Amino acid sequence: MKTLEEIMLARKCRKGPATDITPKGAYWVASMIRLNYRGYDGYNGSMGGDVKEILVIRHFRSGALLAAIKVVNWHQNTGTMVEEIRCDEVLKCTTIEELICTLKCVQNADGENFSVSEAGAENLAAKLIGLPAALPSPDE
Repeated sequence: MKTLEEIMLARKCRKGPATDITPKGAYWVASMIRLNYRGYDGYNGSMGGDVKEILVIRHFRSGALLAAIKVVNWHQNTGTMVEEIRCDEVLKCTTIEELICTLKCVQNADGENFSVSEAGAENLAAKLIGLPAALPSPDE
């Protein structure tokens, strides 16, 4: 079975202008998939903001692939805050099931594990063609 890394490399996404340039060099976004969405509009000062968690896989000019969970938090009082947590271990996954388990083990800056919503799991399956849903059931 192919790993997520092999599938991303096979996409050959490094075409056209680079998405951005960092100290590590220029990169293109190989994949961007929403994992979770929760929150409120933040209009009541005591209510939480709008939070999106997105898996971003970047393919650098050097050939390196880097994965991160990008957390975009918006609240009317504080504006937009963006945090990224590296999670390169997801690149070794060979199934959607393994990918979700790995993502759920990643911790945010507050020490809490990330979650993947049902819609997030569907997004992963839809956007990661070539990565099987799971291994065959053990008792089949």
